[in-house]
Amino acid sequence: MSDLHLIDPNFALPAVETEGMVFRDVLKTEADIYGLYQPKTNPIYCRLPQELADTVSPGVSRLNRCTAGGRLRFKTDSQRIAFRVRQTGEKKASSHQTFINTSGFDMYLWEDGRQRFWCSLIPPPDRTNGYETMTRLPDCRLREFVVNFPAYDGVLELQIGIEEGCRLEGGSRYRSEKPVVFYGSSITQGACASRPGNSYQNILTRRLDFDYLNFGYSGNGKGEPAVAEYLASLDASAYVMDYDHNAPTVDHLAATHEPFVRILREKHPDIPILLMSKTDIPRTEKAEEFTNRRRDVIRATYETLLAEGDRNIYFLDGQTIFAIHGGDSCTVDGTHPTDLGFMCMADAVEPFLRKMLYGGD
Repeated sequence: MSDLHLIDPNFALPAVETEGMVFRDVLKTEADIYGLYQPKTNPIYCRLPQELADTVSPGVSRLNRCTAGGRLRFKTDSQRIAFRVRQTGEKKASSHQTFINTSGFDMYLWEDGRQRFWCSLIPPPDRTNGYETMTRLPDCRLREFVVNFPAYDGVLELQIGIEEGCRLEGGSRYRSEKPVVFYGSSITQGACASRPGNSYQNILTRRLDFDYLNFGYSGNGKGEPAVAEYLASLDASAYVMDYDHNAPTVDHLAATHEPFVRILREKHPDIPILLMSKTDIPRTEKAEEFTNRRRDVIRATYETLLAEGDRNIYFLDGQTIFAIHGGDSCTVDGTHPTDLGFMCMADAVEPFLRKMLYGGD
C-alpha cells in the first residue's frame, strides 16, 4: 500500500524545507568520509579500486559500487541538516530487505563519548535515481554526527545542506584509526539489516570506536587471490574473514580458504585475523552435515596456522552465534540476519575484536 501515510501519518516522510540552506558536495567539505576507496580523490564511490573489481568477476564489478561500510562524520551547528542524493537507481525495492538498508542512510549523534541513533534518511518509494531528505535538531548548538551509507545501492553524488552562516567541520578521529578489514558474503555486506547502522560491523564500530572497511560481496565473496592480494596491501589493524557462504562447494572452500589467509599472513605476520564460519542454523540432517564440513575447513585453516606457531589467529564457530536465541528470530529467510541476528553477531565478535585491537581493554 503505497499511500499508507494517508491512513497513518506516522509513515509519512519528513517535509524537506530547504529555504535558507546552502548545499555543498560532501567531497568538497571538511566532513570526513570513511570506509570507501580514496573517496576524496576517486571519481566514484566504491570499495575496491574499480579497475581491480572489474577483473575479479562480473558480480564483484557490479557490487563494488554499493557503498556498504561508507560513513560520513562531521560537526555542525545547523539546526536543519539536509541531504541531496544522486544514485545509480539500479537498486529497486527488495523482496528480502528494507529500502532504507538498500538505498537509504541512517544518522547517529555522537554525544558523551558514544553514538546514539538519531534518524533514518529514508528514500521515497517512487525514487528513481535520487532524492532529498532532512532532519531538524532541537537547537543550533554544535553537534557531531555519523551518517551510514546504503548497503546495496551506488551513490553518484551526496550533497549536504546546512543553514546559511553555520559551521561544517570534520568529525572526531577513531580510537583505532587503522581499519579493521571485513571480507565475505551478503551478510558481511549488510543483508538483511533494517537499516545500514544495524549491520554487525556498524554495531561494533559504535561500541569499540574503530574504523573499518567492508568487502562483503553478495553471492560473490569467493576467495579470489586477486582480492586477497589487495586486502593484504592495506594498512589494516585486523582482518575478519566471514568467507564461507559464497564458496559454491566444500571443495572450493577447501581449495581457497587457507591460501587466502596465507596471502594476508605473508604480508602481515603479526596482524590479528579472525576466521568465522557461517551463522545460519541448518534445518535438516543433510544441511547440518554440509554446514559442519564447511566449518571443519575453516577450523582446519585455524588449527594449521596455530600449530605453526601463529598466536594472532582466531576462530569463531558461526553455529554458536544464533543458538542463544534458538535462531528463530535471528534471520529473515534462514540465512540473512535480522537486526537481532546482527546484534548476536556483534556480541559474538566483540570479545575477539576487543582483544585484537586493545588487548582486552
